[in-house]
Amino acid sequence: AGVASRRKAEVWIRLGSISVNGKIVTEVATLVDPLEDRIEIEGKRIHPEHVTYVAFNKPKGVMCTLEDPHSRNTLTQWLPPKLGRVYPVGRLDKDSTGLLFLTNDGELANRLIHPRYKVPKVYMYQHVPESIFLNVTQVGCNPEIDSECFHKHMTLF
Repeated sequence: AGVASRRKAEVWIRLGSISVNGKIVTEVATLVDPLEDRIEIEGKRIHPEHVTYVAFNKPKGVMCTLEDPHSRNTLTQWLPPKLGRVYPVGRLDKDSTGLLFLTNDGELANRLIHPRYKVPKVYMYQHVPESIFLNVTQVGCNPEIDSECFHKHMTLF
């Protein structure tokens, strides 16, 4: 239902704070059906969360995280608040661009990420030698916005 992390739920179970169909849960490995069973935490009923899937074209300069202690640009700034809780499935470097999946479906995320499921992943990468950027930035070009200046001053080593 998206109420807590697995570890937090384990703590609640050990404290006797979770009940299913009126019975206190004492085993962490208790199976429940969130659509059929009445699940309560500290007497408050919880309801299943709607599952959300997002395909996001991550721009350069965005951190693949929802919070950053250094106030850098994160995924949160790009997602509408009404979307609710979603988490990135995998990571892309801050300076990488590309398709990133976000979801609140933990089971799907685990199946996509965990190596035991052997889900193939394809990464395409284009390398621009650092020496090119050193040369064009020395003359004041920004290759992302001024391609004419970039090509005029670029030198391949």
